[in-house]
Amino acid sequence: MSIRINGTLVIKEIKGANGKFCVGDLTTPIGEFKVKESILDQFSEGRYEGEFLVENFYLSSYIWRGKSTTDIRAKVMEIFLDTVDEGKIEDVPTEPDPIATEPTAAASQTGPSDIFLFQLRWFRSMKTRTRFSRRCWNCLGPILPTLAGLAGT
Repeated sequence: MSIRINGTLVIKEIKGANGKFCVGDLTTPIGEFKVKESILDQFSEGRYEGEFLVENFYLSSYIWRGKSTTDIRAKVMEIFLDTVDEGKIEDVPTEPDPIATEPTAAASQTGPSDIFLFQLRWFRSMKTRTRFSRRCWNCLGPILPTLAGLAGT
């Protein structure tokens, strides 16, 4: 069973290892969906408004660059266009730019954090307690005076 739904499909061309292919973002009154079907390869980049015959909606997930992503995809069978706006579409970031976001109060403080001071005291107290901590002390011992100086302790 399939449904016919009005919406806007924004198609973007991707250059992959196996050549160029098209992907789309379908925006409808019921939600936003990713479209990764071969039917899109006949279109150029651009914005397409009209009716879309969708066979089903399903979840799809993949891991890329160490990040897991889950999309809700629409399997589009046919496209009935009303308006076409071909041409390059501006890239809209899917995540906010971390540089553009304001720093939080904890991140903007100038002194050493309480966690850092706690860890410094903990390493000092664990100096001779266990074999593991002696190994840690052998690694961290030479730099602790420098860290302590930075922390102001």
